[in-house]
Amino acid sequence: MNDLEYLNQISYHPPEKPESFLSSFFSSTFFKILAAVIGLVLLSVVGLAVVTSMTPAEVALDSELSRLYLHASDLNALLSSYSPRVKSSALRASSSSLEVVLAELETNVSSTLSSVYGLPAPSSEVLPAEESALFSSSEETLTHALQNGILDRYFAPEVSYRLENLLIVENLVLSQSSSPEISDYLESSISSLTQLKETFDSYSSSK
Repeated sequence: MNDLEYLNQISYHPPEKPESFLSSFFSSTFFKILAAVIGLVLLSVVGLAVVTSMTPAEVALDSELSRLYLHASDLNALLSSYSPRVKSSALRASSSSLEVVLAELETNVSSTLSSVYGLPAPSSEVLPAEESALFSSSEETLTHALQNGILDRYFAPEVSYRLENLLIVENLVLSQSSSPEISDYLESSISSLTQLKETFDSYSSSK
């Protein structure tokens, strides 16, 4: 062993500073899992607080809002399919106005379902059987009328009947909700739809 090696061997090497307990704990896998669990618990608590702040009627309101959305969207689709084939320009004009009101209602209800209940736009699977039958019946009635060249005669009464059913659901939702925002857009929609229904009723009674 030469002098340099000997000096290196006997020279002082300070011991490595051990990692502190806190530093080790915060960097451990256990801490990461614990933090994730705590985060999920906090999110659950916040979600529970939102739900428990609602009245029982409002908690169940999502199903009625879904029904309302489907009534509006199906009627709008019906108008889009058959209104261009109607001969009466007055009926076509009323249908165009109705489509605008229905589209706005769909947007508002969809936004409420998403922001308040965390739900996507509903599918027809959530509808009771009798309401699904109502939608199918409208399609069959207007298809038959179109094939027989009497669409104008059946179009206005069918749209009026569908509006009557939609307004029943919409008024039910309004009566159950204590949200000012929901009430505002429902009241505006009900007013517009009621006026438009009167227009279709007037056309039907004149024939």
